[in-house]
Parts: sequence; C-alpha cells; structure tokens
Amino acid sequence: MSYFERNSGRQATSEGAASLLDELDGEENALYQRVFNARFRPRDLRPIVQEIMAAENWLLDRLLPGQKLVILLSETHTKTFHVALQQAVIGAHINALQKDATRNFAYGYELPHDYLSGEKLIRSFLSIYHGTQAEKQTKRLFRFCLKNGVSIQFNDLSDVDGLTLNQRDQFTRDLVEKYEPDYLGKRICRVSKYEDFSLGLKLSNLAMVERATAHMEDSDAQIYLQNCGRGHALGDEQEQHFYEDSLASAFREAGFEVLTVFPSEGQLIDDIPEEAFEYEHIIRIKNTDSTEDDSQEKWDNIDAQSGGILKDPSKIRSSDTAPSMKL
Repeated sequence: MSYFERNSGRQATSEGAASLLDELDGEENALYQRVFNARFRPRDLRPIVQEIMAAENWLLDRLLPGQKLVILLSETHTKTFHVALQQAVIGAHINALQKDATRNFAYGYELPHDYLSGEKLIRSFLSIYHGTQAEKQTKRLFRFCLKNGVSIQFNDLSDVDGLTLNQRDQFTRDLVEKYEPDYLGKRICRVSKYEDFSLGLKLSNLAMVERATAHMEDSDAQIYLQNCGRGHALGDEQEQHFYEDSLASAFREAGFEVLTVFPSEGQLIDDIPEEAFEYEHIIRIKNTDSTEDDSQEKWDNIDAQSGGILKDPSKIRSSDTAPSMKL
C-alpha cells in the first residue's frame, strides 16, 4: 500500500502531518504523500500552507549535497482559491527567508517566456494584460511579488494565440529541435482537443525545467516555486499525457527534489497516472472553495478567513508553518 493510500483517510491536521513524518523518517526512500481535506475550513489558507511547509522542511533535511528543491504549485487557472494559495505560499517563503538566509527562493510562472523579462516589463505587462484565465487574481499575485521583491520569471514556450507553439521564437525552435527534431517547423498544438496536445505539453514542461534551472542559477535560489496547470504537474491518464512526460518527472530527471501540490477536483485520485505515486512527493488538497469568482470581495473574504495573510505575509506566524501547530 502506498503512503498516499495509507494516509488518504487521515484528518487534515498538523497531528496527521507530524505522524506521517514520524513514519517516513525511518525509511530511506520514503515518499511524502498525503490528502489534505479542507472541508471544515474551505477558505482558510493557513493550515494548507502549514502542511506544505512541514513537507518542505522535511525534504530540505533530506536533500543530497548540492541538490535543490522544486515545489510545483499546480492549479486550475480560473480558480481564485488556487491563486490565493500560491500567494500565501510565497508569503511563507518570504518570512522563512527573513529568518534563514539559506532559504533563498524564486518563482516561475507558466506563461510564455517572451511575454516579458525583468521587473520593468512585468510592470508594463500588468498595465495591459487582459487575459481570460484568472485575470484579476493573477494581477494581484504579480503585484504582490513585485512589492515584496520576489524574483519572478515566465518559463513557458512562445505560442500563437495560446493554441500552437511559435517556432519563429528562437528558444522555442531550439527546444523543439533538441527534443523532437522531426517536428521542427511543423504545427504543435497546446490545446487538449488536438491530437498532438500531449507533445505540446511535454515540450512545455521541458522548457519550464530549462528556464527554471537558469533562473535558479541567476537568482541563487535554493528553493524554486513553479506555477503550472494541473495537467502539467503529474500527467493525465484521461488525456493520455503520461507521467514520464510530466513536469514533476522532468524536474526529477534533471536532478531536483520535487514536491507537487495538487488541488483536487471531483474524485479523489482524479486522472493522475498511477506511476506518479511510485516516485513523487504529493500533497493532494480537496474540498477547498472551488468557485471561479475573481471579484475583490471574494479575494478579501479568503484573506479574512485566513487571518489577513494575503495582504500582509508577516501575519503568517512561525506556528502557522510548524508541524506542531494545533488546528
């Protein structure tokens, strides 16, 4: 029985996380796999952040010399709570860095790399961006990163109208030539209704790993937070996007330790390939607020029920990210 199956029924409490960590410490190749049930506090970010940071601290203690840690923050792009959770996790890392200079981190986002690079262009982007996916909350997230001096970079391949890869872009063309030379100059789609969707997703994942690796070197980050859609993170059986082509697998193949944060929608396992549970550290989150309301009122309500940590990350107390916190 996997750790995921063994712990899927545990209550989402710090005691559950601490109990699992006690079990795992005795095993050399242990995997942190747990389901976090937010049913009783579906808009409170703090206990979820606590779970993520407890797992992260455990993994940091187990890294090989010179190895770095990647946290995949997967999302459904239109879910306000998913974006708010990422901002809260970034806030927790801001606080951790203030207390421990070795915990330098950077943040990568799943948007085309040629949108922008650097703070000035991010500010310009914010003034003109009118995307359809979680537009308002994404702007809030980027402004938060700028305000708090977080190193942020867009890591995805260039595309044409979000549908096909733009091989006129040099980085995109070079990556296609490197990994799939038979498709050089040919149309590669990125939308699931097209046959070559899985190939586009695979190449997108490889691009994010390459750019994230360079970003870590440039920013001296020891921890990397990478945003991605849920289909990128671990693969998708229904879409025939296999684990071996997933973002988690690509980062692991590149030598990083990886923790995937995966908000669940619908059934417990969703369509994650079974193979992912043989290799990956996974925190599944279920029963959070799943509405797509991107209003300021909704954002403020999540913030209020989370103790104000979105507006002021200093309100994330050390006890909020400690395994012994009582819920």
